Amino acid sequence: MANDETPVLSAPGPSPAPLSPHAYLGGVAILAALTEAAGGRAPFWPRNFGPIREFLPYLSRHEHRELTTALLGLPVPEELGQVFRNWAEGHVNCTMPGTAATFVL
Repeated sequence: MANDETPVLSAPGPSPAPLSPHAYLGGVAILAALTEAAGGRAPFWPRNFGPIREFLPYLSRHEHRELTTALLGLPVPEELGQVFRNWAEGHVNCTMPGTAATFVL
């Protein structure tokens, strides 16, 4: 476990192959929903995010809104990239209707 008692996942071996655009979108959307369901904190913290490592700054910003970490583009359509940027900044909520703008993928 990490110092803050957040479970850490890791897998030995070579880097994973890149995901298809649909698999990538599904992975980050599920991770965003799991984070929301866990009260806004990532329910686990992978040592190596592998093929979705570009999403790590989004999770960090969502959990610690005071951070000014740059949110680089994700390999998703630009419109959905903006939804994830808004989610990271707390303007969009993906699981709790009525608490912020809600999106459904």
